[in-house]
Amino acid sequence: MTGRISFYDNTRGFGFINGEDGESVFFHISNVSVTNGALLEENQLVSYDVVETEKGKAAVDIVLVPVA
Repeated sequence: MTGRISFYDNTRGFGFINGEDGESVFFHISNVSVTNGALLEENQLVSYDVVETEKGKAAVDIVLVPVA
């Protein structure tokens, strides 16, 4: 699935992704693949998988999609 980062708190290491399906899901920096020095920013395009957690849906296996 793909979506865009809608919010990211760099100091706390979490944020939300608005998916192509219209749903917003939580993510934690520990679920982001190596960014090669790129900083996470709002509106960045990412691909990810969604899992169900005890607190709701969360994004995992998050990869930044390069802008062409």
